[in-house]
Amino acid sequence: MTGLSHRASQDRPTTVVFMDFDGTVTRGDSLLPFLRRLTHSRLAMGQSVVMVGVDLLRTRRASRSDAKQFLVSRCVSGRGADELRGLGREFAQYLAQRRVLVDAISEVDRHRTDGALVVLVSASLDVYLEPFRDLAGLDALLCTQMEYSSGVATGRFSGPNVRGAEKVRMVEGWMQSRGLERDQCEVVAYGNGAGDRHLLNWADCGFLRSRRLFRRTGGFRRVPSSERSS
Repeated sequence: MTGLSHRASQDRPTTVVFMDFDGTVTRGDSLLPFLRRLTHSRLAMGQSVVMVGVDLLRTRRASRSDAKQFLVSRCVSGRGADELRGLGREFAQYLAQRRVLVDAISEVDRHRTDGALVVLVSASLDVYLEPFRDLAGLDALLCTQMEYSSGVATGRFSGPNVRGAEKVRMVEGWMQSRGLERDQCEVVAYGNGAGDRHLLNWADCGFLRSRRLFRRTGGFRRVPSSERSS
């Protein structure tokens, strides 16, 4: 991860890069592995919670967001903020050392060398993405936020599940807060699936992780205009 430690130029960038996390920067999903770590000492409960959540998705009795909220609530509710943040830091280290994809890091380094801002945009949880952002030296993080009350996790999200069209809304708000005019920046986006399509289509240039290439050597392909919706 040492290649990510340098900071972008303090001058306003002409390019802003938004990158998805799970399956784009890392190999596979990060949420379920994190929840399994949380429930390791209560293995039977943890397994049952995961099974119920997967069943909700498979039978379509709940939306993806509902199933995610269910899983997170059962695994996280009642835990202290300090405990969760400590576990999050440990998990971020694991992700950085074991799950990060080399080609994604190469893309980040290339854009940073060119003076771009690089922002992580993910539906995964802030409790481990914040320390990952710091480890990677990225410029900002837009992700699903945990809610706390009196230093204890409620198990609920304090804001939206940052997936699909919500990614575009979060990105637009962040750019406005930084004084970055959309028509004065080149916006580049990276993703790996349906949850990233809105952002890839909104960007000036979108890169999708090729599943065929991923099974072999990994790689991104530029999304051609013929595949981009208005």
